[in-house]
Amino acid sequence: VLQLLRSIETTPLSISTIRSVELCISKIQTELSAGRVPEAYLPVLVHGLIGVLHIRFSDLQKSSLDCLAVLLERHTPTVWDGYVQYLRHYVSTSSELHEELNVPTTACVTMTKSN
Repeated sequence: VLQLLRSIETTPLSISTIRSVELCISKIQTELSAGRVPEAYLPVLVHGLIGVLHIRFSDLQKSSLDCLAVLLERHTPTVWDGYVQYLRHYVSTSSELHEELNVPTTACVTMTKSN
């Protein structure tokens, strides 16, 4: 699994290489579903899959979210705190950015709800 994460990290991303990265994510998901991932690797997987979410290819984001869902569903006690920590950081960073840009966070929420 660590080798698959390494492959994802070191593959230069382009339209032609996206499929191979998707296959790596799919293999990770298969290993998770089969229960073949050592518990010690699970927090690393959370961070790796979250990292893939920052790549601006929607197919990769979907694959990563699907894999992350399996990881969270099967190993909640082990990985939940790390996942929540990431979400808190992301929300905090987002709120700080809104404050710097003088955009009220409630305005963004209101705009989202009305659309």
